[in-house]
Amino acid sequence: MAERIYLDTSVLLSYIQHWVEQNDNVMNILRSTDWTLHTGRTAYGELKTRRLVRSEIYKSLLSLSRTRSDGAGVFETAEMTDLDYISPSPTGNDHSHLDSLTSRFEALSEGSVTSVNDETLEYNSEIDNPFIFREYQAEARSRERELNNVLNICKESYDAELKNKINEQIDNVQDSCVLAEAVKWRYKYTDDQPDKIVTLDKYDMYQMESEINQVIRDTVSRFALLDILYPSELS
Repeated sequence: MAERIYLDTSVLLSYIQHWVEQNDNVMNILRSTDWTLHTGRTAYGELKTRRLVRSEIYKSLLSLSRTRSDGAGVFETAEMTDLDYISPSPTGNDHSHLDSLTSRFEALSEGSVTSVNDETLEYNSEIDNPFIFREYQAEARSRERELNNVLNICKESYDAELKNKINEQIDNVQDSCVLAEAVKWRYKYTDDQPDKIVTLDKYDMYQMESEINQVIRDTVSRFALLDILYPSELS
């Protein structure tokens, strides 16, 4: 029987953006038959928002490549200030994603091979950048549709008191909502499966597991604690 795991937005985005992030542990988990994949309304809503913002970033980046004199080379150098106005406003995580994307292109060199959208391509020069970028976009859209088909969305509302007390520890409202919803999720089921929360968020979730669980113990129950893991600990 497959075991349930609860996925944070960071893991879902990493799977969709695999060509950029190259996190094979995330890939192995989300394509394994060992797990059934769950998330909550907050994490799923944040996934949709970040995908919307990044789609606008990609659209603006392509437009910039057509109009600027350095053309295809913008994929290796673009910064958020180079792009058109984007709404909703990009967050720090979106800025970091653009940095990772440009670094991925910068790492390509003549004769290197890259795999994207189920194709293996030989890189010749920056002239290939727009084609590779479009293939990356197509791969990301395909992976997003794949997740939509397999994700189980827990629709239970979080406990506001628990969310607020978690936020006092981690000072991140969004992550506090995700964690409070994860506690609700574990109570949906009456079996004894472990309650694994998988994240790539090192500072607000992974390293704060002890403090988070102390709040859960004091506010809800010692039976409601969460096992917060990196993908590498499951893969």
